[in-house]
Amino acid sequence: MLYREALGPIDSSVDVVDVFDSIGELLEAIRQFDYAVFADSGPAHMSKLFGTPGVAVYTSAPGDVLQGRFRNLTPWTVPFVGPYCRAPCGLARVRATVNGAVGCMGSLATTIEALPHLPRGRQPETVKRLLVDAPVPCIAHLRDIADQLAAFVVRDLEQRIVLANDDRQALSPGVNMKDLNSPTRLID
Repeated sequence: MLYREALGPIDSSVDVVDVFDSIGELLEAIRQFDYAVFADSGPAHMSKLFGTPGVAVYTSAPGDVLQGRFRNLTPWTVPFVGPYCRAPCGLARVRATVNGAVGCMGSLATTIEALPHLPRGRQPETVKRLLVDAPVPCIAHLRDIADQLAAFVVRDLEQRIVLANDDRQALSPGVNMKDLNSPTRLID
């Protein structure tokens, strides 16, 4: 699908789910995730229902506003600054110029004032262009700094593991965590 094309080769150990047959199936998958990395999207917001832990990647909108009081996802904003925009730019949707060009401030090299219209109708070719062929600048930048996002996700996982171990230790004083994780430990 489009995301696979945008992502390029993916290690076989990574499970990428392209399609769900229903919203219910999507919700059930999110409920079962131990941890997830979401773009700012519907599934990220659905994760609030279950407290699914993970990271949410933001480009156009500030994570603290979108997450509200929910803290199950650690926000990460693409560190992009360009001549016409910076992340988060505040655009919830791409815009259109008076002559019909569709994009954002950065992709059209213009100011927000020059983008007075919202595009109308389905435009799959525009979606493909802005996500894959010629991504908007903040998304293109994300592709260039994927290693920074990966390092952030690893740190987030490590911190969550430490906090979980601290919580388990607090519930069971005097129990060695190595013993709890040992496959030979028997609990009476």
